[in-house]
This record gives sequence, C-alpha cells and structure tokens, in this order.
Amino acid sequence: MYGNTNVCGCGNKYPIVPGSNPSLVIWNGQEFVVADGTIQLPINLPYIQHTDISQVAYFLTTTPQGVLSKLKNLIGGNITYLLVGGGGANGDSAAGVAGGGGGGGVLTSTIPLKTSGLVINVTVGSGGIAPISNSGAVGGNGGNSIISYKSISIVSYGGGGGGGNLPTKGANGSSGGGGGYSLTGGTASQGHNGSSGGYDIYSAGYGGGGGGAGTAGTAVSYDGNGNTIGGGGGNGIVSSITGTSIYYGAGGGGNADNDGTTITVNGGLGYGNYGSGSKTKAYSSNVAGFGGVCILSIPNQYFSGIYTNASVTLNGTNTILTFTQNGTYTT
Repeated sequence: MYGNTNVCGCGNKYPIVPGSNPSLVIWNGQEFVVADGTIQLPINLPYIQHTDISQVAYFLTTTPQGVLSKLKNLIGGNITYLLVGGGGANGDSAAGVAGGGGGGGVLTSTIPLKTSGLVINVTVGSGGIAPISNSGAVGGNGGNSIISYKSISIVSYGGGGGGGNLPTKGANGSSGGGGGYSLTGGTASQGHNGSSGGYDIYSAGYGGGGGGAGTAGTAVSYDGNGNTIGGGGGNGIVSSITGTSIYYGAGGGGNADNDGTTITVNGGLGYGNYGSGSKTKAYSSNVAGFGGVCILSIPNQYFSGIYTNASVTLNGTNTILTFTQNGTYTT
C-alpha cells in the first residue's frame, strides 16, 4: 500500500509485497524483505485511508472465503431506473362490448451507488392474459415488475384487466381496467382509474377505457354520425431515460357496438409501448396486454459490464441497460 496509507499506525507509508511466505520481516526503506529472503517491488494499490472518502478509488476488503480483494469506490454515483409493470388485457368482447386494459405502473428514481459487487435483481412483468373467447370474462391483470437488492424491493404493479360483456367491472390494478357493458372501471393503486362502460342515448352498449399511468380512461364519445365510440384509454407517462422521449404505461380503449358496427379507439398516448393495456373490439379475438420493462441508466465511469438478459445502448455519458425479461446487474 502507498500514499496516505497508515498500516502500522506509525504514520509511515508501507507497500504490500508478494512472496512465497507472506510474513513481513524487514523494511529496507524501499521494499519489504519477506521471510524467504526475496525482495520484490511493491504492489501498487490505491489509497485505502484518506481524509476525503470521495478521493478513494478502491476499498480493501475480503471475500466471504477470506481472500483479500479490492472493491471500486462508487460513492457519489447513482443508477437511474425506469420500472414499468405489465399492461392489463381487455375484457372478452367476442359476444359484444368490453373495456380496455389498464396500463402498468411507471416508477422512476435513483439507486445510490456505494461499492462494487452489489447484485441488482430485475423481474419484468408480463402482459395480462387475454380471456377465453365468448366467456364474457374480465381480462387478466398485468404482472408486477420488481427491482430488488439487499433488503430493498421496488414494485411497479401490473395494470387491471378490462371488464367483459356479461357485464363485469374493470379490474383494479396499477391503473384500472375499463368497465364492461354497464359497469364501472377499475380503481388505481399507482396510476389512474378506468372509465365506466354503459349504454348511450341510442341504446348502444360500450366499454370503458383503461386507465393510464399518466391520465384516467376517458368517457364515451360520438363520431357525429350517430355512432358511439368506446371510452378512450388513459395516457402513459413520458420518459427520456434512453435518450428518446417515449410514453410508457398507456391504457387500452374500450369499444362500442352500434347495431353490429364496432368502433374502438386505440388508447392513450404511448399505446402499444411497454406496459400498455390492450384495446378491445367487439366480435373479435381477445388481445393480451403489453409486457413491462426495466431500464437502468448508469454513468459510464461506473458501469461494470456485469449483467444478464439485457440489451446495451449508450445515451451520452450513460450506459443504458434495457430488461424485457428477468435479469441482473452487478455494480
């Protein structure tokens, strides 16, 4: 060790020297002479003792097996994350109207970096499962996306499934699913509620729009020609973590049945991106919700290169890891 290292407590700066016998017996002013008589050049390690910890490049420690090792000092750096839950599926609409699926939750914040060797586990929520055709059932909720490390877990919940044609209420979720036929939309835990389904002034049935991470599902509307349009999906939340502004967690639109003619809106801003709830269309096959995503933005100087099941891109001075399936990153 060298620099401001104070190994013996005497204030002198002593290096560590390798040898067949590690016992340190003589300091000759430049090197240690080890017990077997060999004299070798010091192993240069960065400072391990300093009055300003921000100036320390590495920490000296041991592995669980007792092997001496060094860990890079990452104090002062942060990992920025975007965590999106899976979108909910629309309700069964093969026999009529149904509500759109709710968008997955969208969370963003930072994870403070301290030392290398921390394992960050990522779980990515899948899109909600579409109900069986002609069942009139509620769509499946999206799966939760999770970041976990040490004893900390960060959870972005999946969106609620849309109500079916029986009628059925939209499911609760991160954002609520749109109501089916004549019932209310689901309520939200992180995003916004789905809108209600019902009957319009022309006695046409319609489904509500799924709530989005950014705004609630919208009410029924009309096209000016006497036709009803199902409730619209809510907007997602925009993020530029990858370097491009993208909306995540949009809600799916409900549909309306105008004497056999169906009109559906796609959904809110960002529909079709990660975490979107699926839209519905009468007398058609049901559609699963869109899967979630976890995106980590790591300053280039702190990026370890140790990860599983992620794609890598660059955004200026940051390395971007995008997880669409379960994986890990080790600092």
